[in-house]
Amino acid sequence: MSAPAKIQLFEAKARALATTVVPSTQDGIPTSLLAEFDEFEAAQREMSVLLFQLKKYILLRVPEIKDEDNAGVRVQEAVLGVVNGPKEEKKTEEAAPTKLVYLNARAKTEKEFKDSSLATFMLAVQETDRAQYAKLAIGWQSLTCQLLSVYLAVKNNKAKIDNPRSNEYGHMAM
Repeated sequence: MSAPAKIQLFEAKARALATTVVPSTQDGIPTSLLAEFDEFEAAQREMSVLLFQLKKYILLRVPEIKDEDNAGVRVQEAVLGVVNGPKEEKKTEEAAPTKLVYLNARAKTEKEFKDSSLATFMLAVQETDRAQYAKLAIGWQSLTCQLLSVYLAVKNNKAKIDNPRSNEYGHMAM
């Protein structure tokens, strides 16, 4: 699947999750939510592999640094910076929701409200589920932005990535 198609798919997933009606908790853990976690985590793994391959592709094209004509090398470094992501970004539960974190949060909620009335218990568990749908929607939006940033950085700088040196006339060497 092409990057623009994936971007559209990720955006659609985020929109769908943002408007999802949380199923009744009487049936236990919503299987649709677990399936969404599986799909999101698979997309994250696929994105990690893609970023690693892209990083390797660029690194294999970095030439020896010279005193002059390093504009293309600087472009390569800038694109690698986009591929690597911002350094201050932390991998938190908020940034990357996981099924394990959700199941732990749900178990904690169930334990905390087990002695409450059935209505209070159901509301607390449903709120936990709703919060996870919201976190997944944000996760898909984050994945979309990351893919879009990388796609545009590579697309707009492909010539300099592939051939970072100019010839003696100032034109890109072929």
